Amino acid sequence: MVGLFGFNYGELGGAFANDYALQPGRGYTNGQRRTLGAVLLPNDPLMAGVTAFDGGSSSYHSVTGLVPGAVAVANYDNGTPLVAKRTVAGFQTVNLNFHPGSSDTRSDFWVSSTGGTALIANALENVGAVAAVPEPATWAMMLVGFGMIGATARYRRRRTVSTRVSYAC
Repeated sequence: MVGLFGFNYGELGGAFANDYALQPGRGYTNGQRRTLGAVLLPNDPLMAGVTAFDGGSSSYHSVTGLVPGAVAVANYDNGTPLVAKRTVAGFQTVNLNFHPGSSDTRSDFWVSSTGGTALIANALENVGAVAAVPEPATWAMMLVGFGMIGATARYRRRRTVSTRVSYAC
């Protein structure tokens, strides 16, 4: 997930800027209030629970277009993408075209009573592998489970062998 200014200052370049920056370049604007406009993909999980968004009196947002292959999920009221996504090498990337700080941190940032928190949470839940890939803890639990199954099978086999031997005597 990349938010506004995530790649604007040159610290992150190269493959990151080419593959994950869905709105390339350094162009951004602020100073005119922007709100949620057209929701282009209303059933997309990125928009779950989002019915409004108010960028605040500053409404920092990128003014550059999307890279090829990126899809706008929702726009601002001026038609600029607010939420965009793209699949890169089997992984979904998400751009949120607003400053991550809310009005709880500075009064001119996006209004915290609108959908910004839901957008951030949804983006964090929906980035990553497009196909279901278990997380590391799941792999660890699976290994423990398989180990326990193997240990139980070995124990039962030994018990069966020792029981046969004692009856044979």
